[in-house]
Amino acid sequence: MAKKGLLITFEGGDGVGKTTQVQLLCDFLQKQGKKSKIVHAVSGTRIGGKIRDILLDNGNKEMQTLTEVLLFQAARAQLYREVIAPGVEKGEIILMDRGPDSSVVYQGVARGIGTTLIKKLNKISTEGIQPDVTFLLDAPAKVGLQRIQKVEELDRLEEAGLKFHQQVRQAYLKLYRADGGKRMIKIDATRSVEEVHQQVITKLEQL
Repeated sequence: MAKKGLLITFEGGDGVGKTTQVQLLCDFLQKQGKKSKIVHAVSGTRIGGKIRDILLDNGNKEMQTLTEVLLFQAARAQLYREVIAPGVEKGEIILMDRGPDSSVVYQGVARGIGTTLIKKLNKISTEGIQPDVTFLLDAPAKVGLQRIQKVEELDRLEEAGLKFHQQVRQAYLKLYRADGGKRMIKIDATRSVEEVHQQVITKLEQL
């Protein structure tokens, strides 16, 4: 079947403003008369929501890395079959805060499980559906952590520490360089919310 819609993902470390930018872009597209919607990468289905609760529970500190990997992939498989594939086929523009790249970065690199395995699992869980465009919101790890520390309680992944989040940023930048501008667009996330939003719109219109 021919692909009719678009899948746009926002990537980057914690605290770079992905959720905000996803919402702003969705509002912009809807005002333009585009059929767009926001889908949460893990909790975008009923089953995925239950998996997310397990993944981010601070009481699950003994969770093994492989367990974390497979839980994320299970949530992704459910999401792509239940929401992403049907939505794209119907011509929707689907916006996601995080996509398969996040597993490559967080579990493949920062958790040390290896990118080869993660990429194979991603291909299975997504049935080969790739994002059409990925906006990489980039900011130093310290900046992101300072932002999320304003939140009352950090989740299990956000609590991982500065070194972990620095590894995450470098892994994202490596993915960006390897992509060579095919689908990943890097945006300076240290700028104001409105400036970042305008950059996103400009880049999207250029495409």
